[in-house]
Amino acid sequence: MIRNRVPLPKANSEEMFINKGNPNDLSGLDLEQLAQRYVEIDAQSQLLKGLILLEARNRFESDREFGAWVQSTQALCLGGGQPARTRYMNLARFFKDRDMTGISLTAAYEISRPDNADIAEEIYIYALNKNLQVAEIKQKIELVKTSSISQDENTENESNIAKNSVNDKQKEHIKRIRKIVNLLNSFELEPNEKIELLEESIRNIKNELSETSAVSENIENADQ
Repeated sequence: MIRNRVPLPKANSEEMFINKGNPNDLSGLDLEQLAQRYVEIDAQSQLLKGLILLEARNRFESDREFGAWVQSTQALCLGGGQPARTRYMNLARFFKDRDMTGISLTAAYEISRPDNADIAEEIYIYALNKNLQVAEIKQKIELVKTSSISQDENTENESNIAKNSVNDKQKEHIKRIRKIVNLLNSFELEPNEKIELLEESIRNIKNELSETSAVSENIENADQ
């Protein structure tokens, strides 16, 4: 089912179209400028294709319906097929409101990949205006991901150490109760006296356990 159109944010027209004036008049450009214009137009065309596909997808209720529409539209089935369309959409989704100066199209594809979504902004800031090689972008992505994993592992290890410490305290309290019972049994006391002493000891241990449980609860809340 086709749903009502929800417009995507519109990019600035000067950012989306490089050519101003007569787009066919290239005689004033030197060879380096011509090569640069070619690269810029290529990047813009793929970004615009992605924006078009995102707008079309936004008009359908499901990916299945959108896919059926694409397959029914001959022009959209050309030029790289579904993998290319997916790259265009990923590119447009991330870069539709961002400057691509100094970021090659291939590098932009790496940054906008869905599996890099949680670090994409950091990589984008790192790459902007720097004309870095794609290999450098990939290396930075791996470095940031590795660093993030290491931080998560350190946090988990610290949490496990704290939890183990709490469990050790609980085990120690159980041992203490057993020792108290054995000790009371060795005394020549009336049963009521033994019970009173045991109850007092248990109350003291419960107070310590409540403090330990509070620490454990704080740790679990911090992990969530």
